[in-house]
Amino acid sequence: MAQEVDPRGDRTIGVLTKPDLVDKGAEPTVMKVAQNLTYHLQKGYMMVRCRGQEEITNRLSLAEATRKETMFFQKHPHFRALLQEGNATVPCLAERLTNELILHINKSLPLLEEQIRESHQRATEELHQCGDDTPSNEADRMFFLIDKIKMFNQDIEKLTEGEEVVKEKETRLFNKIREEFENWVLVLTANIQKVKNIIHEKVSIYEKQYRGKELLGFVNYKTFQTIVHQYLEQLVDPALALLQKAVEIVRQTFSDTAKKHFSGFSNLNQRAQNKIEDL
Repeated sequence: MAQEVDPRGDRTIGVLTKPDLVDKGAEPTVMKVAQNLTYHLQKGYMMVRCRGQEEITNRLSLAEATRKETMFFQKHPHFRALLQEGNATVPCLAERLTNELILHINKSLPLLEEQIRESHQRATEELHQCGDDTPSNEADRMFFLIDKIKMFNQDIEKLTEGEEVVKEKETRLFNKIREEFENWVLVLTANIQKVKNIIHEKVSIYEKQYRGKELLGFVNYKTFQTIVHQYLEQLVDPALALLQKAVEIVRQTFSDTAKKHFSGFSNLNQRAQNKIEDL
């Protein structure tokens, strides 16, 4: 069963019981197991002698049982070595398990602290999004509305300056748009070779058919203008697509910001969304 959940034996402590029932002559074999020489476990083995059924029936106290257990290991010719090493008796096992628990807690604390910190941050952000209750007083409502719009405007301003606060796995607006322009650079790079090929082809045709007094390699202005015009025509649709995508990214980010501030105020949120759509 332990091998199913801990196949490498990194987290298991072996506990050998009923040493008083070991057949005579089998002690060396049991000692090899207890000394971690037969079935290796990273944390080794412990041996204990618990109360038997007769002792339980006779209501032998735990203190007396512990005393008898210690005497058993002290007098045993083979197993007393385990007691000297601190690997025998129930009190030694209890101490060992306590130390293992302390080590596990110390190892887990940094992860628990990080999880608590993340949960606290999420809860704080959710509370911040809920905002304060709407005041009942008419004058206070006006100031409340002004504060709501002011906070929204401040977040929009941070977006335009690339200073907005983002979560761990989120990306700032500037970075999202920058990624699109990096893709645009790839489009331009791919078209450079095409333009070079077109220029080379047009120059060859011009020199063979139309070249007059021009020096070798010089192309007529109108011919060059035609080549550039054709090149720009190929970039119009990709450029418009890039522009549209950038606009959608900005619009969606602004829309999400409006929802965050005005989620509980449908009319105000709708007005803000309409203004964003007009961008």
